[in-house]
Amino acid sequence: MPNFAFTFLYYNQPATLKVELTLDYVMRLLAHMRRAGHRVCRVPVPDRSEPRQVLVEFLSSGYMQRARAKGVWPLQGLADPWRLHQNVFLDWWLLKRVAVDDGVLRFS
Repeated sequence: MPNFAFTFLYYNQPATLKVELTLDYVMRLLAHMRRAGHRVCRVPVPDRSEPRQVLVEFLSSGYMQRARAKGVWPLQGLADPWRLHQNVFLDWWLLKRVAVDDGVLRFS
């Protein structure tokens, strides 16, 4: 059973919007696992050769810039599912309408 879920909040929308979408997705994931008899769900490890970019460009405080310079700033991929969207409508579609078993998660 998944034991950790994380969401990065919207910077231009109420935080509860992203939390609600994430929680709904986690509940759909757990229901899917229960129906299919899965006990384990793993996110695949991204290919290290794929290009990446900084997770959030707009945070410009000094400690954020120092973390980025040290290489400890979180990165994201350029395409789904490794991409963070700051768009509530796109997230709604991806987290509420796209199938949980989309070929990215690994169930066993």
